[in-house]
Amino acid sequence: MIGSQSASNVKNIVPRPNGRRPLLLFLSILTISSSADAGDVVIMTEGRLSGGFDIGVATSGVTTDWISRDETSLRIRYPGGDPSAWGAVFIRPIGTSQSRPTRDMSTFPVLVIEMSGDQGTAVSVGVKDAKQPDDGSEAKIAVGLSPGLRTSAFPLGLFAGANLRNLYVLMELVFTGSRPINVRLRNVKFTSPLPDGSTGMTASYSAPNTCAPILKWWARDRFRFF
Repeated sequence: MIGSQSASNVKNIVPRPNGRRPLLLFLSILTISSSADAGDVVIMTEGRLSGGFDIGVATSGVTTDWISRDETSLRIRYPGGDPSAWGAVFIRPIGTSQSRPTRDMSTFPVLVIEMSGDQGTAVSVGVKDAKQPDDGSEAKIAVGLSPGLRTSAFPLGLFAGANLRNLYVLMELVFTGSRPINVRLRNVKFTSPLPDGSTGMTASYSAPNTCAPILKWWARDRFRFF
């Protein structure tokens, strides 16, 4: 069902760098009960959000139909466009008592993402706490994509400046540039390190990226709920 709601309930929307307001979607993707292993907080399983979370899409373009779901994953088809084009997909907690609801992830300090994408393309992964400035300066990690599903583990300490006790954006995927990019996002969870301090898997990421893209976040007049 499609509806609308005033911008007073939304604080984190990304505008186009040239000043145009973006299009924003919040998707109510089929949710499932979380059946996490001990020490895990499951956010998404086979493209389905666990209860208590929602997913938003912001784009500098005019099309908003580039996110969907198949049987096993969330399909993201970033359309690209001109060189200054960008888009973002982000997951946040649902809450009504706060304008920026948060979750304490300090005891689950490893973000684990399973995804695949077009060979030779990349996406930036980030998190954000409720008090970080709304200018897109939160740390992001650039991740190279490949057609085969790959599980990547990100110690949250890589996202410098984020207060893990007060996370508002639990995960974001940020796309930039004119080249279209296709991503299959399958699983997302937070977990604790193994007793030896390792994550039990090989991390796949580049150095933290806090410079590009520099995106500002503000509320637009209207948005749509699906």
